[in-house]
Amino acid sequence: LVLMSDHGFGPLHRFIYVNNWLMRWGLLRFKAAPLSRLRQWAFRLGFAPVELYDVLLRLGLGFLKGAVTKGKNRGLLSSFFLSFADVDWRHTAAYAVGNGGQIFVNLRGREPQGIVEPGDAYERVVSEIVARLQTLVDPMGPLPGEESAQISADVYRRDELYAGESVERLPDVVFLPRDLRRMPFGEYEFGSKALVGPSWSISGTHRMNGVFALWGPGVKRGQE
Repeated sequence: LVLMSDHGFGPLHRFIYVNNWLMRWGLLRFKAAPLSRLRQWAFRLGFAPVELYDVLLRLGLGFLKGAVTKGKNRGLLSSFFLSFADVDWRHTAAYAVGNGGQIFVNLRGREPQGIVEPGDAYERVVSEIVARLQTLVDPMGPLPGEESAQISADVYRRDELYAGESVERLPDVVFLPRDLRRMPFGEYEFGSKALVGPSWSISGTHRMNGVFALWGPGVKRGQE
């Protein structure tokens, strides 16, 4: 008998909005078109999916979330909310996708509108992102039990984690938030105007350590 999980579980308290950090650092920029400016203005006022979901929760309508996340009705979301459609890719060096702290360089020759040249320019962008992530601090302050509000425990370049024939398609930088009580928000490009905010809808998430146990003839007790 084998009992196994590929990851553990634990509490989640806050979301990290990685694209907002990239925007603050000047690595991600928006178009100057009127409609994009309107969405940017509304975003700064708090018109974003997570804030809207908070209102739905308070009204007892939280079940509606499933209709507008995880790839469903993306066109409807981007019609009203700030999205990658509003990004000025001609002046954007990096962007984030996913729940695991994955950051991609807008690399020429790989991305549809890539501007960062391979080689020295690519290395400069990656080095800047890594350095900034290593000193990333939660503006909301420490969580209970923490001595500091530093967010990142580990920051990796792509070649430190991955290998293989499709490695070029993988994120250029991956960062792991400390103890995973904070996690990057990956259900939408610009989920909230905050840099870090409460995880209203989710109270738990994965942990790095899973479980592996064996029982049966020939298996010694207490072995690790």
